[in-house]
Amino acid sequence: MDERKLVEEAYSSGVLCLLCCTSTLAAGVNLPAKRVILRSPYVGNQCMSRAQYKQMIGRAGRAGIDSSGESILVIAKKDKNKLHKLIRGAMGSCSSSLMYEKGKGLRQLILSLLGLKICDSVSELENLLRTTLYHVQETSTNAATYDKENQKPKREDSESLFQMINKQIEALMSMSMISRKSSPCPSRENSQESITIEGESQTKDEQNKADVSNDTNDKKRTTDDPVDGVNVGLTPSKLVITDIGRATVKGCIDIDFVPTLYKDLKKSLQGIVLATELHLLYLATPIDQTAILTVKWMTYYRQFSKLNENETKAAEMIGIQEGMLMKKATGSSSKKFEETTYKRFYLTLMLYLLVKKKTIWYVAELFETTRGFLQNLLSSATSFTSLLVYFTAEIPEFWTLKLLFQDLVSHLTNTGDVDLLPLMEIPGVKQARARQLFKKGYHSLKDLASAEVGKLCQEIEFLPRKQANLIISSAKMLLQEKVEALREEADEIAGVSGDAT
Repeated sequence: MDERKLVEEAYSSGVLCLLCCTSTLAAGVNLPAKRVILRSPYVGNQCMSRAQYKQMIGRAGRAGIDSSGESILVIAKKDKNKLHKLIRGAMGSCSSSLMYEKGKGLRQLILSLLGLKICDSVSELENLLRTTLYHVQETSTNAATYDKENQKPKREDSESLFQMINKQIEALMSMSMISRKSSPCPSRENSQESITIEGESQTKDEQNKADVSNDTNDKKRTTDDPVDGVNVGLTPSKLVITDIGRATVKGCIDIDFVPTLYKDLKKSLQGIVLATELHLLYLATPIDQTAILTVKWMTYYRQFSKLNENETKAAEMIGIQEGMLMKKATGSSSKKFEETTYKRFYLTLMLYLLVKKKTIWYVAELFETTRGFLQNLLSSATSFTSLLVYFTAEIPEFWTLKLLFQDLVSHLTNTGDVDLLPLMEIPGVKQARARQLFKKGYHSLKDLASAEVGKLCQEIEFLPRKQANLIISSAKMLLQEKVEALREEADEIAGVSGDAT
């Protein structure tokens, strides 16, 4: 059980009556409190917003638990004006995130819609996106800034929805996530059917000519974009998701990290070092963790120097050079290098020590980082590896890696001895508790199922009676389920044997 969980349980049960934490933790913690005290109106060097302030003080006087609550904000005299803004200011607006990071949200949405087979053309994407919050807000903004005198929008930089969709489609195609597939062109004989638009009857051929003429005068559109509900393209094209795109959707991988991830996995097929877990752990190290990482290069170089021959070979295959680490450690390197790769391997070294059963206290002190960071890193690596299982399953050339990642998930989840796995099947029993039980002679579910609550509390340090009772009852339930499963299997075998005679 990690430290955060222990603190939450201790606070909820009343063992702890006071928590002192950072503003980041205060905004994210979900524990009810009677009183919340903020020693400063700042988060880092920025004054907190009214929404952040409301979120933090909202812990006090939780409905259903307390009838009232208190919040206290300590400020300096120079911050009096900011206090008025915090208490009486307007709440921040809620805006769509579709266009954050240069359209990343829209790009991800388009890929998901194609992957889930909800849409397969630009026209369908455009129709669906007209129902989004972004389109509603953009339409309202354009209407408010419309220049009636000159009959044009005041915002010259605004793109049409159609242009934005095509821009993101081109980006996805450049990453080999989607492709265009042309549909057969309808024959002239079948194109003379009569259609009616706003009460006027025209043939499709006449309508297409008129639409193409209007299209030339107004703006260029792609072959599968409808004008007034009629498809004017001579060869309409469908958008088809590729294996890489499908893997991105199924694996829920951040779309910006896919090119790097695919390149690393492709490179590993040419030679992955399996004499040690180091190479496989590198592939399972979350790429997004490198963005917030500050590398201590001297520590990095010292740990690299301790690697054995197989581990050094794995590092070389990844692309880590000892000479570059030495230069960075001494501060003499100004040469460009793959910083993301080096940062990611730095995190891999932390994970490697944890997998080798080094304590989180030891690793935190060795790399001069916090225990919370390491716990989060291990949890993120486990989740990322699970996503890689789904990602590699959709790309045929990575089928061997899928098998490796499947075993690595359980290896990261249970970073202890194999002997502890039967005990860790019990809900609430993590590695540390399982090791305590194993040392006291409880090696199986049977041993725990036959244990007494009082004796178990005496033998296991810091084990509450309530949890001991829960462990024993859970062990009995799991044992009973296994007995019933074996009995059903025996009955099936006996039935088959009887039929044969």
